[in-house]
Amino acid sequence: MKKSNWLSKGLLYLIFLCCSFLVVNTVYAQHLPGLAPVITPVGGMGIDGDAYANTPTAGTGDWFLYGASSTPPFPGTGGGVFDRNSEGEFPYPYTYFLPDVWGEKDPTTFLSSNKINDNPITYSIGEGNVPNKNEIQNAGLHFSYGDPDLGGDPEDLWCIFAADRQVNNGDSYIDFEFLQRRLELNESTMLMETDGLDGGRTEGDILVTVAFSQGGGLAGVYINEWTNVGGSFEYVPRALESFEDHIFVSENTVLTYVPFDAYGLDYYDVNQWVEGAINLTEILNLDENPCYSITSVFIRTRTSGESAQSELKDIPGAPIQVGLDLPELIAHCPGDVSFDACTPFAEIQAAYNEWKSEAAWYYEGGVEPVNEEISSFPDLPTNANCGFTATVTYTISDFCEQTDECSSTFTVAPDLIPPVLANLPTGGDLGCNPERPICDQAVEATDNCGTATVECNPGDVINDGCEYSQTVTYVATDECLNTASQTVTYTWTEDLVPPTLVDVPDDEDLGCNPTRPACLLITATDDCGTATVECNPGDVVNDGCEYSQTFTYVATDECLNTASQTVTYTWKEDLVPPQPMEELADITFECNVPIIVPEPVFMDNCDGEVPYDCEIVGYPDADCETFEFPVGTTEICYTAIDECQNPTTICINITVKPCEEFCTYTQGFYGSQKGTACNLEESLRGEAFTAGLIAQGDLTIGYGTNKVVFKSTYPTAVAKVIQIILPGGKSSYALSGTCEVVSNVPSCMNGYLTKQKTLNNQLFAQTLVLGLNMRINEGLTDVTLEAGKWLTTQEKLYCMEESGGVEMVCSPIVMGEEPYEFICNQMDVDPYWYYMLPEGVLCYMAENGYDMTIGGLYELANKALGGAETGMMCGDMKVTLDHIASAVDMINNAFDECRILVGNLDEKIMCPDQCPEVRSAIAYGLDKSELKVYPNPFTTVVNFEFVSAKDADARLEIYDMLGQKITTLLDQKVEKGVLNRIEFRPEVAPGMLIYRLTMDGNVTNGTMIFNKQ
Repeated sequence: MKKSNWLSKGLLYLIFLCCSFLVVNTVYAQHLPGLAPVITPVGGMGIDGDAYANTPTAGTGDWFLYGASSTPPFPGTGGGVFDRNSEGEFPYPYTYFLPDVWGEKDPTTFLSSNKINDNPITYSIGEGNVPNKNEIQNAGLHFSYGDPDLGGDPEDLWCIFAADRQVNNGDSYIDFEFLQRRLELNESTMLMETDGLDGGRTEGDILVTVAFSQGGGLAGVYINEWTNVGGSFEYVPRALESFEDHIFVSENTVLTYVPFDAYGLDYYDVNQWVEGAINLTEILNLDENPCYSITSVFIRTRTSGESAQSELKDIPGAPIQVGLDLPELIAHCPGDVSFDACTPFAEIQAAYNEWKSEAAWYYEGGVEPVNEEISSFPDLPTNANCGFTATVTYTISDFCEQTDECSSTFTVAPDLIPPVLANLPTGGDLGCNPERPICDQAVEATDNCGTATVECNPGDVINDGCEYSQTVTYVATDECLNTASQTVTYTWTEDLVPPTLVDVPDDEDLGCNPTRPACLLITATDDCGTATVECNPGDVVNDGCEYSQTFTYVATDECLNTASQTVTYTWKEDLVPPQPMEELADITFECNVPIIVPEPVFMDNCDGEVPYDCEIVGYPDADCETFEFPVGTTEICYTAIDECQNPTTICINITVKPCEEFCTYTQGFYGSQKGTACNLEESLRGEAFTAGLIAQGDLTIGYGTNKVVFKSTYPTAVAKVIQIILPGGKSSYALSGTCEVVSNVPSCMNGYLTKQKTLNNQLFAQTLVLGLNMRINEGLTDVTLEAGKWLTTQEKLYCMEESGGVEMVCSPIVMGEEPYEFICNQMDVDPYWYYMLPEGVLCYMAENGYDMTIGGLYELANKALGGAETGMMCGDMKVTLDHIASAVDMINNAFDECRILVGNLDEKIMCPDQCPEVRSAIAYGLDKSELKVYPNPFTTVVNFEFVSAKDADARLEIYDMLGQKITTLLDQKVEKGVLNRIEFRPEVAPGMLIYRLTMDGNVTNGTMIFNKQ
């Protein structure tokens, strides 16, 4: 049964009860601000014309804890109903935000000229255009009990509300209609359906209207009651009582920013919304109408709040189904009474009189008067101790036509307990060929309430094949004619057939590390009786990780016939996880070097090689092979699991070094100073670029008293001198004396110049270029040099800093038709340059205390030019000035026109499964010296690479097809085993060109195609 009372209702009733009186608190009241003394929000609810807590009074709660936009909270302890800076749940329970559709094509408008007194079944709802003065977009509700600390009653339930309107002028009206009987909208027909019997409603229904009157600037409330007037029903105005300190209302008096849409804006203008609070407990007086209930609430707008002829305009949705219950009427009956059999009659009679006494049957709740009806009590028979049952029903109904009933049963259990047979023979199996059984005279019976007699009925002897049986039935009867019977069956067998084992399992593989097998409960059948089963477990044997054990089941029947069957179990015992064949260790990669993560082989003691998973920590969806590792350290973890689920996880760190970018230029650039040059920040004309480098300070080439000083006094003039004397080459030798270059080529330079006024000293020329290059970017001096490794640089996309690098492009070579056969990967774009510096030079630097950097090489070159380093040896390797010049030349070329430092690599960067290198043009010259020309054909630049088989004089020249020389790209000594790389950017018309490499008189030549775009 339901239990409730009039003052304690469900949450649903309280919510709609608040809505029903939402506007009552502004009845004929204009701007009644105040503090609703509620528990939430903290500090009560300030009905003060703004929406923010702690303003204008600190410690006062309101709708929002935060102020306009996203400013910090106003100082104070007051709380907010909504958190305007959060899209999460509301801070307090029982808070509701109700947004509505606004604008054209409203699907729920009144389609005809309906009035408040019309029968609701005549209302037709459909799409229409709502006037803006009848448009309400947003409403907020919050329910809270009174706070004693603020002067509130903790038993009082308050409803706090706020609503807006589209315009802040003009009259606007909203109806809240509270109906005692059901009113629903049929969404298929868009017509109303009602259970109301008085013109579609019920007498006493209430209509509450909130009005923005006097041009829309002030709020008011009208209340009407559905009343019988002259035989017909209509809404009649209802007088309102004064509820001081129980109703507060105020329109907004300040511009209000809100975290939701307000008619297309994020704020409300002054007088565009109203807020209020109502004490529901004080306003609702139910003593005057104890049977009053609310079933539905119907909300709509209309053109006027005072006139019954005003038209209904719009509804926000279907009527709300409330279902407000009355105080529940509950019937109480005594609990069921029962007695066991053989209970004395006097005890039963006393309990029966107490059970049917008037005090045992009563009611609670309901609305007086309450009518009671009780069915008759039967007389208690004198033989009730032999069994008796009476069921009585108690029915009640109250003033409001609520009904309830209950029933109770009085029971005396009859004597249904049969007598108990005793001294029965055991019967059972008599073996083979026994004497046939007879009735046993020793059998007797006892009874709980008296005596009993015993009768013996021997059955027929029957047989089924070799099985014989006879059943003897003993029947006991007590004084109440309750009977008990029991049979004794004798069996015997003639049997020479062995039994059959049942449900013996098949041989089974138990998997990994199982609980070792044990004997099972196996049964057997026999054609003439039963059989027992014995289990004999065999020894456990193993071969490495593989184990087995055989169980033998033997069945023996009653005549000792036997049958046997075996079951063999196999399993694997493996508790050792797999391990990698080679140790996995942290790896560091230079900048822009392809990251190739290890592909370990995990071996298991039982399973051999097992697969593994590779996971990148922090990147659960990434693939180790294709992941683009960022600069810095990234942890990857390998996990291998064997067949027995033994796991191994090994994590290593992949470290990618950051990139460094530098710009260098060759003798060709400084000797022409044409075009522009970039320093990673800007591009400058060649002569201005060179002059800017000189302007940084005097540039000294050489050492001690043997040096040439390029003065910074007149940088433009000195830049012109450099243009004149470069490019230079031929042999390398030490300088003699001190020479200063101020504004033109001094006479002290004559010994270092050819007839064409270019330098005749290769080491001097290359060291001068390196000195200029080291002024372009900071950090070039500190670039590390390592013997036996490739100093590797990468082509940049653009010269400006951090513009990115050109990526290596690999494409697959396949054969046949789909599915294609993969052959190898071809490198289509190779953005890398490689330089192997002379081993003897780097060895000498390391042995003699030079920094193993470009700066250290520059220091060695200057000391060698100044005569401070002579007779240089490192082990059995001789180090010449030409060797040093070759090393300096490589540095000047390594970052030509700005490139990215990759690092010192053991091997060149290759595509995965790269095809054997295919050269676009290969020629062979002196002692198998190899010349590589690529790309050919080309559009802007062509590269020449060769490694000489011995130290030699080399000259590389370019001719047109008429045999006229265009330029000399190289004219100097080259060192055995050192890579020489020359870049050529033609400034001639497109067409066929001829290259010619002469090494110690041996000539290699070929053609190339210049396709200028």
